[in-house]
Amino acid sequence: MNHKNGSETSEISCRQSNVLDNRLAILTGHQYIIHLKKFFDSLKLCGTLDEQSREFLTRTKRDDKGKEWARNGLKYFIREKKHSRQ
Repeated sequence: MNHKNGSETSEISCRQSNVLDNRLAILTGHQYIIHLKKFFDSLKLCGTLDEQSREFLTRTKRDDKGKEWARNGLKYFIREKKHSRQ
């Protein structure tokens, strides 16, 4: 009988873990979107997130200056994030 209870407990723990994993995935996805929007805003890209994403890709694919612009923008964004945490 203990074996069955142990199995049921394990199954419940597994379900609870899956629920927690799903909540964290949603939260992480939401945080990712927030940080991406902040990054695009720091590059002075206007519009919705979708419009900003398209403009970002267009600029970076245009030429080497676009790639350098994206790299420098990312470096600056990361540097600012690090300094704001200190």
